[in-house]
Amino acid sequence: MGVSVGTAVLIFLAIFAALNSNVLAAPDSPQAPLSNDLRLSQVYGGGGGSTGYYLNDYVELFNAGASPVSLDGWSIQYGSSTGNFASSATNLYAFPGGTTIGSGQYLLVQLGSVGTGGLPLPSTPDLVTTNLNMSASSGKVALANIATALNVALH
Repeated sequence: MGVSVGTAVLIFLAIFAALNSNVLAAPDSPQAPLSNDLRLSQVYGGGGGSTGYYLNDYVELFNAGASPVSLDGWSIQYGSSTGNFASSATNLYAFPGGTTIGSGQYLLVQLGSVGTGGLPLPSTPDLVTTNLNMSASSGKVALANIATALNVALH
């Protein structure tokens, strides 16, 4: 079951980027975000590979809003450059209950690794999963306000 064009789902897309910045997370009174509050600030694929700089893939989120945001029921979904988001269970990471990003804060999610090459991430991740691995060369990432597969290509 995919998401139809008329479905009200907030989706934020990113093309792969490579560098990391300071990472912080802070809970307190989360509320529903405005459509422009949450951002995929950085995405890195190819972690652990022979050409990778870092040992792990990662996604970093930023809350540009004035209030903390709860990620309950939200997910990060990966898709190959021409494939669907979350085409398999290993391409979807649903945030654990209670995950919150404070106003003006970052949230670093450490993802999987395809090998042993590369450096550890320069900041301690806020969340860790080994379930999601991304390509080193191309792909796409969606931050969605649903925890089930989008199962659409959107390229």
